[in-house]
Amino acid sequence: MIKELNIETKIFSDKDYNFKKKNNELLIEMCVNTNASCYISNKGSQNYVDLEIFRRKKIDHYFINYKNIAYEQGQNQFIPNLTIFDMLFFCGQEKTENIIKNTNNLEISKNCEKL
Repeated sequence: MIKELNIETKIFSDKDYNFKKKNNELLIEMCVNTNASCYISNKGSQNYVDLEIFRRKKIDHYFINYKNIAYEQGQNQFIPNLTIFDMLFFCGQEKTENIIKNTNNLEISKNCEKL
């Protein structure tokens, strides 16, 4: 999928690390062990992510929310929140890549603030 959509972000596996913490402390531990200065969560996690921990550890945190951009799905009514496979099937690789890489299709919080 990453190759298909020309995504160049390096992907890490938690299996390559020996993480011990849980919940918010796990997120911090992951950032520290991967030398990440920023962590991005989806909007749905803003009810349980403790932004104060990120501030204290001087790790930037952002919430991101994908806006449901309607695309042709072969029926009369657009059904939002389906998988990327649905978009690829109906739109093809190039159009899907353009949609997901268009920053106008995202809402991004300010550093350590909720959306």
